[in-house]
Amino acid sequence: MRQAASKFLFNYWNDLRKGRATPVGEHIDPIALNPHIGAIFMLRREEGGAFIMALAGRHCDALAGAPLRGVAFRTLWDEQQARDVEKVCYGVAESLLPVVIGATANPSGYAPASLEIMLLPLRPTSTRDGMILGSMALQPGVEWLGLRPSQPFRLISHRFLALEPIKNEHSTHANLKPQHEPRKIMHYPSQKLRTRGHLAIYEGGQALNHHKIGG
Repeated sequence: MRQAASKFLFNYWNDLRKGRATPVGEHIDPIALNPHIGAIFMLRREEGGAFIMALAGRHCDALAGAPLRGVAFRTLWDEQQARDVEKVCYGVAESLLPVVIGATANPSGYAPASLEIMLLPLRPTSTRDGMILGSMALQPGVEWLGLRPSQPFRLISHRFLALEPIKNEHSTHANLKPQHEPRKIMHYPSQKLRTRGHLAIYEGGQALNHHKIGG
């Protein structure tokens, strides 16, 4: 994880777990998310299987150049990669594992900027299944954000993080261990596993595999 919003949201989500696989969506406190609320969004899975933006912060809306609430998450992505992104969402919802996505975003005529997206599963309930808490953050210093909408995002890499239950409910970091990527998720030909501290990193794609953890 490179971006501050990703680190913040992961630690908040992790503290809410309190030894469970995932936290309950109803326990999320918007006030606690205030430091990065603009970069935070929430997905819900529709009966037909599509993941819809249930909520989106103003920075997320600024990336798209329009309000994202009610918009299908896959429509934000390059048309040829939209199905792959939806498979990643299925993997998060079904395996209850968080994922970090590396991508690029840019308006027409601008150089691609690094975009980091965190997807964190929420515990299914009888009324809401497949809810995902997320954040999207561009690299610092992007001049066009809020002035021009990005073209569809380009997927570069995705990294699932395997979790063990937290033994100390006050811990701010989970015990993470390597684990095979969930079934039904696409596999990049160059995919490989690296470990960095308490993170298990599953990489693929091209340009963003140099992301550093915690820096």
